[in-house]
Amino acid sequence: MNHFIDGLKIIVEGSQTLTGWSLIIIGGSIAVIVGTSYLRPKKVAWRLPFLLFIPGWGFLSLSIYNGDKLSRSYMAAVLINNEKTLIEIGEAINAYYDAQISNFGYGLIGFAIWLLIFLLWWIFDKESIAKPKET
Repeated sequence: MNHFIDGLKIIVEGSQTLTGWSLIIIGGSIAVIVGTSYLRPKKVAWRLPFLLFIPGWGFLSLSIYNGDKLSRSYMAAVLINNEKTLIEIGEAINAYYDAQISNFGYGLIGFAIWLLIFLLWWIFDKESIAKPKET
């Protein structure tokens, strides 16, 4: 069973990496919205893609949630001596990891679409650039 626990530990480490990336992306995207020293569009139509951040944050939050459930399940697996229960916990960990990876990917899709639209705006509509606020 030590190999089984070692395998679960590797999954937990991958999960922790995804959780860290999720937190960094959420923090960076919030900084983009509240920051004042970056280029931003004047026209509302070009600002609407920022609404893609909302589902992106939602999916990344679900990814973090599944990572937390996974970590808690791993702690239970380390403390269990019953082989049947350990296998059930391992299956749950696998399901949480799958959900975490899926939600992380869905969140990235929203931010990738926003980035594509932002780049198109930056390339083709330079006339509607709002000046950064002076502090």
